[in-house]
Amino acid sequence: MPTFLNGGFLGALALVGLPIAIHLLNRRRFQIVRWGAMEFLLAANRKNRKRVRLEHFLVLLLRCLAVALIVFLVARPVATSGALNYLPGARDSVERVIVLDDSGSMGYTSNRSSSFSRAKGLIRRMAQDMRAARSGDLLSVYRGSQLAPDLPPSPPNERVSEFLTQLDGWEPSEFSFDAVGTLKRVLQRVLAGDDAPQRKVIYVLTDLKRRDWIGDQGLMPKSLAQVMRAAPSEDVAFLLVDTGPSERRNLGISAFAPGEKLAMEGVPLQLVAKVKNHGTQTAVDVQLVLDTGESRVPWPPIASIPPGGEVEVRHRYTFTSAGVRQLVLRLAEDPLALDDSRALALDVRERLRVLLVDGDPRPGPLAAETDMLRLALSPADDSATGVEPEVVELSELPSAELRSYQAVFLCNVEAFDPAPFADYVSRGGGLGLFLGDAVDLEAYRRDVYRGGAGLLPCDLGERLEEASLDLAPGLAVPTEAHPLEKTFGGEENPFLRHVRGRVRMSCPLDPERDPTTKVWLRYADAPQTPFVLEKPLGKGRVVLLNTTADLGWGTWPRDPSFLVSAHELVQALAPDATLGRNRDLGEPLEVPLNPALYDAEAELLAPGAEKPVKLYAEPREGTDALWLKVPNVRRAGLYRLRLTRRQGAQVDEELYALNLEPDEGSTEPADRARLTPAFEDLRVQVVSAGANSDLLSLSDGTKSELWRSCLYALLVVFLLEQVLAWRAAHHPPAEAPSGGAA
Repeated sequence: MPTFLNGGFLGALALVGLPIAIHLLNRRRFQIVRWGAMEFLLAANRKNRKRVRLEHFLVLLLRCLAVALIVFLVARPVATSGALNYLPGARDSVERVIVLDDSGSMGYTSNRSSSFSRAKGLIRRMAQDMRAARSGDLLSVYRGSQLAPDLPPSPPNERVSEFLTQLDGWEPSEFSFDAVGTLKRVLQRVLAGDDAPQRKVIYVLTDLKRRDWIGDQGLMPKSLAQVMRAAPSEDVAFLLVDTGPSERRNLGISAFAPGEKLAMEGVPLQLVAKVKNHGTQTAVDVQLVLDTGESRVPWPPIASIPPGGEVEVRHRYTFTSAGVRQLVLRLAEDPLALDDSRALALDVRERLRVLLVDGDPRPGPLAAETDMLRLALSPADDSATGVEPEVVELSELPSAELRSYQAVFLCNVEAFDPAPFADYVSRGGGLGLFLGDAVDLEAYRRDVYRGGAGLLPCDLGERLEEASLDLAPGLAVPTEAHPLEKTFGGEENPFLRHVRGRVRMSCPLDPERDPTTKVWLRYADAPQTPFVLEKPLGKGRVVLLNTTADLGWGTWPRDPSFLVSAHELVQALAPDATLGRNRDLGEPLEVPLNPALYDAEAELLAPGAEKPVKLYAEPREGTDALWLKVPNVRRAGLYRLRLTRRQGAQVDEELYALNLEPDEGSTEPADRARLTPAFEDLRVQVVSAGANSDLLSLSDGTKSELWRSCLYALLVVFLLEQVLAWRAAHHPPAEAPSGGAA
């Protein structure tokens, strides 16, 4: 069944009745008068009446057909090469399912249109063509970033107009396209309906990016074919439509992070960025600009980046004030703006606050357990170390707000409740444990170690003690990289001999109980007793120092290496300046809330939003801890979380940066030679969409106009009409009836 480009003119088919009307009017113009001389002629005419009526009927029919062909010429009929499908028995309804790849790379712009806009144009034309030619079919539309269909199965004349209005406002998301997962989800829905049409065509509109369709290991085609085989091949056909550009070029910022762990006010911070060339041509004179929220700082340009290459750039920036700061690194715009910027949120500290818990606070110069550690962190000569130590006794510990400190040291503390420290460490804090004679070994084993499930990196074991310092072992040469390696590294390092431990614990390690514990330094005794051990816990870490913070067990606190090591320990324990504030787009944004400090209601301002949204803290399953959750983060950029203090109604603002996956900017197309062999036993076509393509033609056959055929048919009809009209008007003389001569 053909369609018509000017279907509105089909109403003129009513003119087909015009020759019939003229014929009837002509018959009414004659008045019959009977007279004797005509009887012989009437007798002859009766012999030819049937033939004459047939000739007149054929002439009338040809004239009506000529009028119809003239109307068809004006209406411009169009048919497909698969027009035989429209014959009786082949006109069953078909469900046409469109799967739209709305990943970030679909925003690639070439020839003033993006891959995404071309895909939207195909969807719009599909709906229009179905109205004209396949009104009995059903249309449904799915986006890769959405779980539910944007348009459930609907006839083209129902709900489609409203859907097309929504389609105009669609933009590419900033997520990757999960081709396997999306097709699996769509097929489960499409094949689930009992009343759905039996025949189905699934159109996947995509830029056919290699990362999404081939994969890093090249195994994606097999996975796709396995998913497609879940559908009956005789009833379901797949059409992969490439709407991407023929030539692809793109630069993207693949990484942006501080080159150092801590960011301090007034101290230059090294920033490291990586720029990747996803195109096929060398990029030259690449410009970068750092947006600090207050100013724009140009970086030295990159001379060139080869095709497929990645260049690392380093630059220093000094923060003039403390607090949470935002940085956005930008590239000059190119065909894919998605990866031309990358955000970074930093916690810039005025000073590092360190809490020292003294388990043996004796009076006198350097008599207390923490005195030498406090002096090492903050010397009395006003040296600018950036560290602010604060000493408290064990009895004062419950009143201390642990989260306000970047590191905590427990020095020779007899026993303590590990619960608040475990929570502090799991959220990113750092805890250092110095031993001593006041330590209750049984309490540590029972409450702090807990068979390997607690805070303590290892079991303390038995006490090892030498009679004098001369017999005490020094330190062994470190064999692995760790924060203290630059202080104690090297075979001839004098610190290894100067640091001696007269008393120490055996600290046996059990890999099954302590699989994550690492040893930074060991004593140079026969059993290689651990000296410094580390255990990660959540987002933070715990470091056990198998000695005292004073001279009770060894010589380390009076050695010059102690001053350097104390600062290295603080640097290692302190949370990263970016901890928890920089995340990948797509993962839920969850923030712990201190209910004693803040209200349960908060506000979140998303990038590009004019008004913030309300958030309400809820307890995490199985715990009493409150968390603010933002499960569907849809856009990359900087998010501002506003928390209201319970006392004073002061509003604190926290900043979070969410960035897309670095490889989303890759525009390398899939190699069809590697893609299509996996589909050999399936009804799968892979085609490219041109400017004048339409999905119905791509799946059902190419359309062509029939005006030439109509014109040729009209000429033939006119010729036949003339021949038959002449024949009907000129008959050979009939023979007179027998016996009629006078």
